Amino acid sequence: MSAFGRFFLFLAAMGALGAMALSGPGSLQAAAPAKPMLMEGKETLFQRVIILTKAFGKPRLDSPRGDAIVVPPFAVWYVYQIVEENGRTYFLCGPSTKGGDLLWFDQDMVAIWDHSVVLTFAEKAGRPPLLFFKESALDDYLDIANNPGVKDKLAALAERFVRYRDNGEVPPSDYPILAMEPTDAEGAVPKDRFYIMPIFEIDEGNGLEDTVKFLRVGSIDPGVEDQVGSSLLAAPAAEDEPAIPRKIGLAFVIDTTMSMGPYIEATRSIANSIFDLAQKNDNVDNLYLAVVAFRSSLEAHPERAAELEYTTKVISDFVSADDRVAFDLALSRVKEAPVSTHSFSEDSFAGINAALTELNWPDKSVGGAIVLITDAGPLAKGDPYRSTELPAHSVLEIAGKQGVAIIAIHLKTPAGAANHAHARTEYSALAFAAGGKTGYLPLDIPNPDDGPAAFTRKIQTFAESLDRAFRPKEGDANPQDNDGNKGEIVEPPAETGDDAADIGNLLGYSIRLNYLGRENKTTAPLVVNSWIADKELGFLDSDYPQDVRTVDVNVLLTRAQLSVLMETVRFLLEQAQTDLLAEESGTRNFFDSLLATASSFMRDPATFTGENELSEYLLAAEFLDGLPYKSEIMTLTRDRWGKMPTTAKEIFISDLHGKLRAYERFDRDTNNWGKFATDNLDHLYRVPLSELP
Repeated sequence: MSAFGRFFLFLAAMGALGAMALSGPGSLQAAAPAKPMLMEGKETLFQRVIILTKAFGKPRLDSPRGDAIVVPPFAVWYVYQIVEENGRTYFLCGPSTKGGDLLWFDQDMVAIWDHSVVLTFAEKAGRPPLLFFKESALDDYLDIANNPGVKDKLAALAERFVRYRDNGEVPPSDYPILAMEPTDAEGAVPKDRFYIMPIFEIDEGNGLEDTVKFLRVGSIDPGVEDQVGSSLLAAPAAEDEPAIPRKIGLAFVIDTTMSMGPYIEATRSIANSIFDLAQKNDNVDNLYLAVVAFRSSLEAHPERAAELEYTTKVISDFVSADDRVAFDLALSRVKEAPVSTHSFSEDSFAGINAALTELNWPDKSVGGAIVLITDAGPLAKGDPYRSTELPAHSVLEIAGKQGVAIIAIHLKTPAGAANHAHARTEYSALAFAAGGKTGYLPLDIPNPDDGPAAFTRKIQTFAESLDRAFRPKEGDANPQDNDGNKGEIVEPPAETGDDAADIGNLLGYSIRLNYLGRENKTTAPLVVNSWIADKELGFLDSDYPQDVRTVDVNVLLTRAQLSVLMETVRFLLEQAQTDLLAEESGTRNFFDSLLATASSFMRDPATFTGENELSEYLLAAEFLDGLPYKSEIMTLTRDRWGKMPTTAKEIFISDLHGKLRAYERFDRDTNNWGKFATDNLDHLYRVPLSELP
């Protein structure tokens, strides 16, 4: 049975698919089950389907409301019963796991969805819009990918798509494109818009398996009704808004430990140069600066606490050039610490966290950037004096949801040579990336006397590039002219060969794309079934391939599932901490404790031996079955735990702390829950793959 082969969007355009009345199998009279059906072989996961078209009708079984129920296209519902009758299959489905509002759907109205892996669009700046190929056009897609001229061929198909859409034309039958990611003029799909792309199949025989994956997906935006196929049938409505976002925040997060004195003074000089630039270009009302200082824990050496003064400190909240005197005075009072901290690494993540949570960003709908300035890596996981357990990818995720990019300027001095690799690993995972470029900007300083001048050149180049992105260009509407037409967004920036300039250009462009997406209320295309590539394919033309993702991987969990995962990780954390404390006494280890605990999070411990992986003990691991990754936590065995040194166990515990904090944050993140069911426990959240245990 397959409902995926239909060219659904074009049929919708021709009126062949309208609202469909619901009718169940005529002979069925039995009462509805109290709970949805479980997936085969699962103890906690229910069967789900995607509704393929807008449908309406009264429930076959009594509804508490007794009125007609309208089901928007691409809603995700639970399956309560499946019946075969007269050669047809019928599904009794409901929007929640609590019963109620149950409706019968014919087999052609649903697509079975048997896992929770979903995709979202990756950073849009620096790559062309992603194309969705028809299900029947996979061979065409692979032919393009495996032959020269990939970039030009895909660009030509995209140009035709926009022409057909804007002119209201029905494409010829041999045109392979079903839909397209919004264009740059439409902006990026907002990160806080709840849409998903479920994966139905991965092509394993494309000849490029080691380079790129071709995925059969849907594209679902449950918040959009009566717009099926809108990405193909009509251009989005443009609002009379300027293409240039207002009030960009640029926060310097600077290491103020010993040896950083010259760079503190250089940052002060750079800030004044940026204010000069803003005044020269009439950008005073657009660009705001702030400074946060960081050092490290005061508890590591209590005898030095008075001289170290702080772990983090807001030196100045955001101000424009109009308040530059007060800003400069505040920064002039910042000095390097007179004593050393407990480690060469410093608590840079604490500084970034302070910038995200303590500063008053000038326009939270626009965001901005944090510029980290340090000659050291962050305190390592497991360091008892690290003020946050959050790893780099979690900090990046938090910043991204606030619309804040992170640029890391790493001063590679001879004194920190042993620390350079650690800093590079951590800050590369933290930094903004687009178009194959990264916001991790290392600066080699073999001679300390030359460092401040080289640093000044790099950061001024970055700031000047960012400033250019927010000046009116020819073709832009005058931001002060409310009667003017909407301006076009600037063209994607050309490469300069200078890493600081290129990342400044790309970041400015990214902020504009995200701004336009919010202003235009840009939505993801609505697609039943199509093929996409998980990387931008233009690199296949190049001798120097760039790894530019088109999509990010998430796992869709209900609030109930997230709660179970949260409590499971808390349970593991408690057991691991207890084991670590008892290690010297030689008492039972972590896995013995799990087996001895009659926990509701555990499967039957009687069937396990020392060779089982941790995932096989836990019911919550069912959420993770079949995911395209290997987890260091869930693949842990009793034998490996026993052989781990104490420092490795401390890192394991730190990782669990970080996961738990992430789940608590997701639970509170009310703006990013998909609330399409009446029961709160059935609301949906896109958990990044990197945050799973």
